Amino acid sequence: MRRAIGYFVAGLLLIAIGVFMIVSPDSFLTIGTAMFAVYMIFDGCRSLYAFFKYRSIPRGVRSAVLSKGIINIVLGIIVIALTVINPAIVMTVLVYVVAAAFLLAGLINLADFIFLRRAGIRMGLLGMESFLEIAIAALMFFFPMMIGSFAFYLAAAAIIAFGAVAAVSCFWSIRLAREIRNSRHADGEAM
Repeated sequence: MRRAIGYFVAGLLLIAIGVFMIVSPDSFLTIGTAMFAVYMIFDGCRSLYAFFKYRSIPRGVRSAVLSKGIINIVLGIIVIALTVINPAIVMTVLVYVVAAAFLLAGLINLADFIFLRRAGIRMGLLGMESFLEIAIAALMFFFPMMIGSFAFYLAAAAIIAFGAVAAVSCFWSIRLAREIRNSRHADGEAM
């Protein structure tokens, strides 16, 4: 029963978040962008920690980890500053930051792919992933508002749908628990 109530509450919370995204996109984007920027700063600090802690990592990988850490920290600080200075450009900033993150990840994965290939290790999917990340970044840089608006409303619709499924699953879970309890009770009487 507690699990069913948890699904119901989580579902209602997701629906509320999705509706908030549609009703007040600017406020949601400001909050979401600030949270994403904090995550980028945290991820950058984590990369710098790994750079200084693990000295046995190959030199090429170490420089990529250091670059990623510094760039994520700088981008996170820039995003927070722009969000405070001009909240109206949050969507554009968010799209460009995500595009930069995709581009950075794609270039790092491409460098890893080349490094591993030279070492004789075949990682075909890593190469394909890097090209896909670079292509997504290019689309986001060339069509920021179209990609941003589409992704935003698609995410809102998906969050509302997941919330509705979670809330409805609450009733299904209660019904299933009742049927299991009744079948156990019926089996006990049959013996």
